[in-house]
Amino acid sequence: MKKFIFIILAVVFLAVGIVIFLMVKNNMSFVGNIKNPLISDVSTGAGQEDVVITYTDSGFLPSVVNIKKNGTVIFKNESGKPMLIASAPHPAHTDYPELNAKDIVNKGGSYSFTFTKTGKWGFHNHLSPNETGTVVAN
Repeated sequence: MKKFIFIILAVVFLAVGIVIFLMVKNNMSFVGNIKNPLISDVSTGAGQEDVVITYTDSGFLPSVVNIKKNGTVIFKNESGKPMLIASAPHPAHTDYPELNAKDIVNKGGSYSFTFTKTGKWGFHNHLSPNETGTVVAN
């Protein structure tokens, strides 16, 4: 009886070892492809949906988005704090001054901006300058 259990366990371990070997050999993963939730690859443009960046109590989510030129980003405030979207760098706001919002957005409100220039554009909440993000427009 002990010999039979030993043989069964040996076969199971051998089978598991073969599966692991084949997965490693074929660059397979047990967890699959995991995307960073802080980065969003979204193509916007004619006929496509706007990109939403949500401002939360812990900052902007996602903090980096990739869009096409002429794509619109909606900055939605779901935090308990007011936000005032401004271009990087703080306090000059000179990288993309057209991005600078004129009004403070409170909880439940939003600010939209269409990126008509290509480039990598930093932004922040002017009222909490350490909370930043990036829009990459191609």
